[in-house]
Amino acid sequence: RGLGDVYKSQIVNGSLMKSSLYDPQIRHMVDKCALIISEPYIPRKGQGIHVDVMIDGAMRTLAVSKVSKYTKKELKAMGAI
Repeated sequence: RGLGDVYKSQIVNGSLMKSSLYDPQIRHMVDKCALIISEPYIPRKGQGIHVDVMIDGAMRTLAVSKVSKYTKKELKAMGAI
């Protein structure tokens, strides 16, 4: 079982995950909701494993290390469960 297979089971197309991104206006890291829109892949230049996400209506390509699952406590606080 390769490294890509592990990420394919954890990061599923259409799932809602969170990502910490730098906001230059407030000069801090901010957690944002990220909708996964592709399966994890290795880009042509071969710099790690990436995934395409939608954040604030814009598509971005992020390394899989930059996205993480929401905890049950966070989902409950958002009213998702």
